[in-house]
Amino acid sequence: MKKFVLWMIRVFKLDIPTEKVIEKVVEKEVYLPHEGVIYGNVTIKGDVVVLGDLKVEGNLTCYTKIKEG
Repeated sequence: MKKFVLWMIRVFKLDIPTEKVIEKVVEKEVYLPHEGVIYGNVTIKGDVVVLGDLKVEGNLTCYTKIKEG
């Protein structure tokens, strides 16, 4: 049956769309420079885990999603 369907697709030049789902997980560790200071703006999309102290000079804005239910 599969060969027949493939033959019909070739003979009648049918365009059969296919859907592929590709899931890719990327984990990346970023190490601080030698002096431990990053100058300029830093944007992080994703989760941040801080083990130890967090010192901020200026503003720090945090958003959280509230799970209902």
